[in-house]
Amino acid sequence: MIKRLISLVLASLFLVGIISLIPAYAAGGAAELPEVPIEDPSTKVFKRTKNEDKTFRITGYTGSADEVTVPSKILNIAVTAIGDGAFRGLPITGVKVPAGVKSIGAGAFEDCSRLERITLSSTVASIGADAFKNCSVLSAVYFNGTREQWGKVAIVPDGNGALLDAPVCCSDDGGHLFRRTEAAPTCTAGGYIVLSCVECGEVRTTPTSEALGHVYTETVAAPTCTEPGFTVRVCSRCGEELVDSYTDPLGHDFGADGKSNKCSRCGAANPEYYPLSHFTDVPENAYFREPVDWAVANGITTGTDKTHFSPDDPCTRAQAVTFLWRAAGRPEPKESKNPFRDVKSGEYYFTAVLWAVGKGITLGTSATEFSPDDPCTRAQIVTFLWRAAGQPVPKRTKNPFGDVKTGDYYYKAVLWAVENNVTTGTDPTHFSPDEVCTRAQIVTFLHRSANK
Repeated sequence: MIKRLISLVLASLFLVGIISLIPAYAAGGAAELPEVPIEDPSTKVFKRTKNEDKTFRITGYTGSADEVTVPSKILNIAVTAIGDGAFRGLPITGVKVPAGVKSIGAGAFEDCSRLERITLSSTVASIGADAFKNCSVLSAVYFNGTREQWGKVAIVPDGNGALLDAPVCCSDDGGHLFRRTEAAPTCTAGGYIVLSCVECGEVRTTPTSEALGHVYTETVAAPTCTEPGFTVRVCSRCGEELVDSYTDPLGHDFGADGKSNKCSRCGAANPEYYPLSHFTDVPENAYFREPVDWAVANGITTGTDKTHFSPDDPCTRAQAVTFLWRAAGRPEPKESKNPFRDVKSGEYYFTAVLWAVGKGITLGTSATEFSPDDPCTRAQIVTFLWRAAGQPVPKRTKNPFGDVKTGDYYYKAVLWAVENNVTTGTDPTHFSPDEVCTRAQIVTFLHRSANK
């Protein structure tokens, strides 16, 4: 009985509810019930999570397709990002990222070793680190925006070498797939970007900046006695080196008279320095003073004793060839055979005579005699000097001396000596060939000959 009463009460309540809906239907027709969206099966393979702005971020992919097209919407909610590591390590070969996606997270396509191409919408504004790390076969990027827009995409360079090195085709590239290389400006050339199509070879070059210009630092090298001075300019950017602003060497400073023994600047020895001779018979103002100083300094003579040079003494033939030999640097004679019976081994002039004979400077007074103690005449000493110089042909043919004849053995030697200021004769018209040559005269002739 009680169960029956409960059933009647429930039935009554149901009828009351039905009756209460009748006015609503009568007034406005049937009420709209909320529609529950049904997800497209193609998007179910994309894992997702909600962003703060209620849009979706793709966080994974469970499908098996080689070519993946990321949906622009899932359940009518926009997809605006590809999350960190979303496709990491998947064996996909191609990806299309739709309009509306603004960011690609770190490591999103990392280790996708088969990924060859990717299409990006112009809405992509940032790509995180390692997004395309180890995508070694990525060979084409298609960007649905201009090249200027592509240049503004914030790509973290770390781990994205594959993306940055891949050829890119932008909407304004005319279908070309360009590989981009950039040349930084140098000191002499402006910077530029080169786009080279990997398919047809077309090249486009766009200047980006002007040449930097050189920035030089200067180093000045002062002139020395023997080396010129100069300025070295080295560019701090490219290392280019210029050397200019030369100045002449200073030259040695051997004093006002040029006779100091050392240069006051560098200390170099003066080759023309002759220590003043200590001979009491060589006056300071004598014409032969400098030749005697020179002869002593160069070991050509040491005088007749410690305090005397004996300038007016006759110069013997032995002394003359010895002076010549010493002035030549004391060379070893080519001939070792001595043809002269009056030239003995051990004499101070022995080697000098053999050298003079070997050089053709003298043949002796006969085939077997040299006559070492005979006085040397002016004609003989001039001839010795001329032969030692190699017997040069004199340039002048005019003979100023009445006592020098064309057929004389010393004729050319005298003309050569006058031409080279070795001697000017005993007066303007006389050479005095048979006069005995003094010691003063011979060192003077030698000095002039050596310094002509």
